Amino acid sequence: MAKFKNLLSGLFPKTNSKLETDAAVIPRRTDAEDAENKNETSTANVPVPEATAEQLQLVNPALTQNIVNNVQNNTLSGPQTTISAGGVHVVHIKNAKNFQIGNSFTFNLATENGNNKPTNSNGQVKWANLKLSDTIREMMKCEDELDSGMMDTISRHLGYEWKAFARTLDYSEGQIEAFECDHKTLAEQIYQFVLDWSRNDDNPTLGRMVELLWENKHKETVYRMKVLWKERRRNAANSN
Repeated sequence: MAKFKNLLSGLFPKTNSKLETDAAVIPRRTDAEDAENKNETSTANVPVPEATAEQLQLVNPALTQNIVNNVQNNTLSGPQTTISAGGVHVVHIKNAKNFQIGNSFTFNLATENGNNKPTNSNGQVKWANLKLSDTIREMMKCEDELDSGMMDTISRHLGYEWKAFARTLDYSEGQIEAFECDHKTLAEQIYQFVLDWSRNDDNPTLGRMVELLWENKHKETVYRMKVLWKERRRNAANSN
């Protein structure tokens, strides 16, 4: 038992401290001390500003290797900064106008005009502006019969205007309706109409057909026939 008491006395040694004076009353805080305490509290709650790009560079230069400054000067937005580091993108955009992310590519498409197609500024073909070329004049003088190749070209490019064209060649409405009823496709209707003309006209030549098409403003069809005409002439020249 004595050993146990000695052990406790070793763990909790006695001290000679004692209260020598009575507890004093804490004085009330003044208004100046309260105001100072409020200022300290409000200062502690102020948010810490974010690190700028210069500070990031001082801390770790690797963070600023991919910094991209996109400055756009306009009346709606000021210069903005995009910081990319370690695969994390932080972008701040305010009142942006004409904003773009990524590269900008410009392609200039050249319109091939080797066959003298009448094109406008938008590259669209305006067949009404097609001029009477020397090749077309030469075709109008051709006395060859209208062959199947030329008739096929006409049938693929004359379109729905073939009815009005047939009327100018003195075809009746009944004849035109017969072509429509006997043949299903538009191209076949036109082909049979032109074939009938080549069999019954007094002058069924290539030159006469070119003249009729040109006079009735079917210039695109004439142009397609001219392309075939020139191709045939080239092939004939190469074969010789």
